[in-house]
Amino acid sequence: NAIAKRSDDMALMEEMKAAFRHQVVEEVRNCYWFLWGPPGSGSTFHEEPHKTCVFVTLLEGEKRWIVIPPSERKAIDALQDKPFEDVLRYLHHCSDVRYMDFVQRKSDIVYIPEGWFHGVTNVRESIACAENMVPPSVDKKEWIKAVAAQR
Repeated sequence: NAIAKRSDDMALMEEMKAAFRHQVVEEVRNCYWFLWGPPGSGSTFHEEPHKTCVFVTLLEGEKRWIVIPPSERKAIDALQDKPFEDVLRYLHHCSDVRYMDFVQRKSDIVYIPEGWFHGVTNVRESIACAENMVPPSVDKKEWIKAVAAQR
């Protein structure tokens, strides 16, 4: 039912906005990059590393996103690092997983909170700028130690 689907989308948007309000972010120096890709390229399904969130600004093109809240972790753990199309196929056959499926257009900024899973495919050739941030709820000294230990 299209109305129920729209209602679920709005509930997820409210959940994402709440996560944003609770994760007033602090910039991580040198943790940003430019992304370019032709149609059909993109990322595998993942969550941002080291408890970071990310802002992605699309400078040119179109990107299709699948975003899933951390509350769905048990249902989607097996999808980690899977290609976008595999995740999409799984979600279309698994009606009980809550997710958002949307297209980002030129000049749109997408915010992905800490712990939210996501995958992206370029609908058209795309250029974007992405920047990871560390929420203030994370102890910065402990975060630096943890990241350094993984290198």
